[in-house]
Amino acid sequence: MLKPIKIKCEEKDLWTFSDYHCHHNRQFIFEPRGFSSVEEHDETLKARWNAHLNDETSIAISLGDLMCMSDEADFWEFCRSHRFKHLYLLWGNHTSAQSAAYKSLMKARFPDSMKGEELIYEVYPLTHDLDGTGRLVTFLPTFVEMSACGHRFSLCHYAIANHHKQGAGAYMLSGHSHSSLPLTNKDTGQG
Repeated sequence: MLKPIKIKCEEKDLWTFSDYHCHHNRQFIFEPRGFSSVEEHDETLKARWNAHLNDETSIAISLGDLMCMSDEADFWEFCRSHRFKHLYLLWGNHTSAQSAAYKSLMKARFPDSMKGEELIYEVYPLTHDLDGTGRLVTFLPTFVEMSACGHRFSLCHYAIANHHKQGAGAYMLSGHSHSSLPLTNKDTGQG
């Protein structure tokens, strides 16, 4: 079992997000968010991200569905164009480019992890130094517990009704539910 990850940071430097959906060219993604095209969506989100985060101290945690592209090069270009000191990535249900980058790193570092193009085992956390810059990208499993800035978190793309230490101040951070789950919908009084 993966032990809880501990991150040392200032609260102002810790950013969590989910369902960024970069390059998801579907109207039901960008129109409800107030954009007229996927290009406007992507450029505006990138500008907002880069206005708040920096390459020296910002810790960014993606709770899944970072992008809807399938090419590994697109994944690394996304990382290069967005500011962060350390980007942590959980799996979501739109993961083609992230998966391609992960498989490539696994193949390079653990040659026996692949059978043809299929992974036969996985390693987490798996950290990569982006272009030798000291900017780090860490691949995490589907679910992880973390402590950061004096708080405990359970992280997953999908909402989990019960999680470790939930009655002792731990927070569950998730995405994906589209407010269709009462537990995650702020308007129900439960979320």
